[in-house]
Amino acid sequence: MLRGRVGVEGRPVLAVRAVDGFEEAVEAVNDSVYGLSAAVFTRGLRAAHRFVGEVECGQVAVNTVTIGWDVHHPFGGFRDSGSAFKEQGSEALRFYTRVKTVAINIGL
Repeated sequence: MLRGRVGVEGRPVLAVRAVDGFEEAVEAVNDSVYGLSAAVFTRGLRAAHRFVGEVECGQVAVNTVTIGWDVHHPFGGFRDSGSAFKEQGSEALRFYTRVKTVAINIGL
């Protein structure tokens, strides 16, 4: 169930979706033309790594928010979100690579 969505020029800024399990979480993230960022909250590190590997977005956060990361981290999305070309960090020079940035907080 989609809990909230705020749009700017027809593009989503925030979507919060409650899901019943891992597979549904991955489907919820990947079932979109957008792919800027996603976050998951879990106690299972194995599930966290699997989520990181299976979702199609440019930034993935585990047990933390998707905003306010260090400015030196590469920033950009997949598909119709942002730019495939990372805007910051050394990745800005690698125009033809696809990078996924991950943050995991295991201090639940």
